Amino acid sequence: MRYAARAWVALAGLLAASACSSMQLAEKSAKTPAKQNAARPAARAASGPFGSPAEQLMYQALVAEIALQRGELAIAVDNYAAVVRSTQDAAAAQRTVQIAMFARNYDAALAAAKVWAAQQPSQEDARRVLAVLYLRKGESDKAVETFASVLATKKEDLADSYYQIGALLRRELDKSVAVGVMERLVKLHPESPEAAYSLATIYMWASADDQARTQAERVLKLKPDWPDAVSLKARAMHASGDTKGAIGYLKDYLQRQPKDALVRFDYARMLVDSRRFEEARAQYDILHKQQADNEEALYALGVLSMQFKDYKEAETYFTQLFELGKRTDHAAYYLGELADQNKKYDAALTWFERVQAGEFRLDAALRAANIVQRRNGVEAARERLRSIQVFNPQERREVILAEGALLRDAKRLKDALDVYTRGLADNKDDTKLLYARALVAERLDKLDMAEADLKAILAHEPDNASVLNALGYTLADRTSRYPEALKLIAHALELQPNDPAFLDSMGWIQYRLSNFDKALEYLKKAIELANDGEIAAHLGEVLWVSGRQDEAIKVWRSARQNFSDNEALIKVMQRYGQ
Repeated sequence: MRYAARAWVALAGLLAASACSSMQLAEKSAKTPAKQNAARPAARAASGPFGSPAEQLMYQALVAEIALQRGELAIAVDNYAAVVRSTQDAAAAQRTVQIAMFARNYDAALAAAKVWAAQQPSQEDARRVLAVLYLRKGESDKAVETFASVLATKKEDLADSYYQIGALLRRELDKSVAVGVMERLVKLHPESPEAAYSLATIYMWASADDQARTQAERVLKLKPDWPDAVSLKARAMHASGDTKGAIGYLKDYLQRQPKDALVRFDYARMLVDSRRFEEARAQYDILHKQQADNEEALYALGVLSMQFKDYKEAETYFTQLFELGKRTDHAAYYLGELADQNKKYDAALTWFERVQAGEFRLDAALRAANIVQRRNGVEAARERLRSIQVFNPQERREVILAEGALLRDAKRLKDALDVYTRGLADNKDDTKLLYARALVAERLDKLDMAEADLKAILAHEPDNASVLNALGYTLADRTSRYPEALKLIAHALELQPNDPAFLDSMGWIQYRLSNFDKALEYLKKAIELANDGEIAAHLGEVLWVSGRQDEAIKVWRSARQNFSDNEALIKVMQRYGQ
């Protein structure tokens, strides 16, 4: 039934008239001379419970419909194909084509499409479908001939025909064949800029970026400053690696055509892709002035304002976007984030609860749970998390991770461990859950579990730098297996040589190995890259043990100003009487 449901959606326009179609086919057959019916024994081969040809055709049409409802596509195709062979009816042929294409029975679809096109020669859709089916059967010459017949009858609207053919070709799997077909079709109208443009779009789709650029330049010779072709040329330049040239080209064009919004949008997007955010914001601001209600301009200005920490402006743009009823889920999410930053928790919760769909739906629900935790405690937040609707195992994992993090932050480590363990019962190889459980297990002194979980991840991801570092640091800090720890941390640093956490781990293992100078070298580099309480705790300890107590105290006290609740920092200062 699953396939039948999908088929019904795809064929909804025809299904509404299925009963009438069956009757009409039967009536048509009844009017067909007996001699003509006798010439089609195939239609009568699968005899049903009826005697007359009309009754037999009605029976086959009904069998096809019932089979379609049951998801038995092959039976539906066979019966409708038999009806088409008997009646040569265009409506039946069209229906057969749709069902057969859905069933990927291209032989039956092609046979029916030939009948459809023959019976309705003025029907362009029939010939377009016939051409596509020729392509899928590897008959490119016939496909070109059929597409050409469409173009020949659409001279007054040639551009639209080329665009439609291009859209059909871009659905094909064999890109080289699609390109070849369009190249041949464009030669039929060499002076048509729309034809040349269609070929350029096919080149872009096929990732033939240099050819796309050359073809776009040819279009612009036929139709100078055509915005579509200007944008296409710039995109082709960008795709081929000449982003700087593409940006310069668009900038020059906009100096000549400052009111061209289409090209300015492409220019702004390309600036964003190049991380030239200030320039991009200026372009979106121009677009916003030209089109005050344009959702892309408003959304981009909101996001870019967040990037530059202009939160008041961001709030203005997202509020306007929400009030316009455009991208409401995105706007509500960012308005919730802004309210959360300003500690307006009631407003933040209201905004997050308005995010009902889209890419931010789950994150908004998780952030709402965090607000509930701050206001009403961990158990209320856990209840909120359990109410979140999840649609796949990945979303379920994110909810489990969030619940574990809430418990971990509340220092309910045993409960957090239990949550992760229950999550792993359904998927014992989930690396995110294994990593989260390993970190909690280490804090609970369950070192065997922590090591086993981290090694289970490395069995699947041997170059996971974060896991290599976590295991190496655990062994360095909690065991005397220093050579093994050193090897793991060194591997992590090879993969990410400037990661401050990895540098901190290397400094710590060098300290454990009594290589104090090397330890200080790594730890100083780490704290330069990241002002972090735990790194400061380690650096101060190595300085102290090296006899440089004044420097150690200075490092600790400076760190304490920013990381007053850091457990590692508090413990080391207490241990050394500070």
